[in-house]
Amino acid sequence: MGYQDFLEMLKAHVAEQSDGTLRVRIASIIKNNRQPLDSLVLLGPGENTAPAIYLEPYYKDYLSGTPLGTVAQQILDFYQEHRAKGALDLSFFTEYARAKPQLACRIVNYEKNQSLLASVPHRRFLDLALIYYCRIDHPAFGRAGITIQQTHLEMWGISESELHETACTNTCSQVPYELLDIVQMMREVTGILLDESYMRELPMYVLTNTEKSYGAAMIFFPAVLEKVAATLGEDYYVLPSSIHECMILPLSSAHDMTVSDLEHMVCEINEKHVAYDEVLSNSVYRYSCSGKVLGIAGR
Repeated sequence: MGYQDFLEMLKAHVAEQSDGTLRVRIASIIKNNRQPLDSLVLLGPGENTAPAIYLEPYYKDYLSGTPLGTVAQQILDFYQEHRAKGALDLSFFTEYARAKPQLACRIVNYEKNQSLLASVPHRRFLDLALIYYCRIDHPAFGRAGITIQQTHLEMWGISESELHETACTNTCSQVPYELLDIVQMMREVTGILLDESYMRELPMYVLTNTEKSYGAAMIFFPAVLEKVAATLGEDYYVLPSSIHECMILPLSSAHDMTVSDLEHMVCEINEKHVAYDEVLSNSVYRYSCSGKVLGIAGR
């Protein structure tokens, strides 16, 4: 059975095995750094949000011999485990005045997200792109976000410039930057206590935001970069470690490390320690205090 036939047959099996209690449809979802992924959307009575159930792994199981009925049941089990109980009130999102306080921005890799950027307002920044989202807090999902599409601007009747100004202002005021040394960051995030001598041997910092979520966007803001420079008192390298944070290495701490050495370090971190959909870039950036500008190092 080909992939498209599998999708339709699986959809029918899931609907049948749910005794007709669920609305079932196939949707294409674009995740960070990825091409559109097929998913199955299951909605029960009174539900308007659903967990993302990506279908490619299930197709591989089917090709390996798992019966279609078993695959359908696995999907239903996943839905029951991760479903939201009841509806999420999204009525505020239809009105710009109500959604406006929750708008914020984040950055993604420009080249790896061409499919996403084709349908969302964005601004090119170095080898990155600034995009926008609406912050949501819900007991069932925790902190989440809705990526702003071009269609949302049309619905709200606003320009990209207005969206940009609002989202940037909200980001800096509601989730401001944090500059933590490595010892402090490890303690706060993982509970691991590093010896303070670690900072003396290799002074390195983490630039993120107060929520530790989408904090790499802080490198977009000149005022934040200037404050980091004032704290360090010198030029510095920015090593993107994920979409959530960047490592800050003072120039004097790099010692005899070349830009190529630092790029190798970033690539190794991305390949071995960062989920693919959280990778930001393999580039290394350098901030110049005299020019007050961030650029790709070595260019």
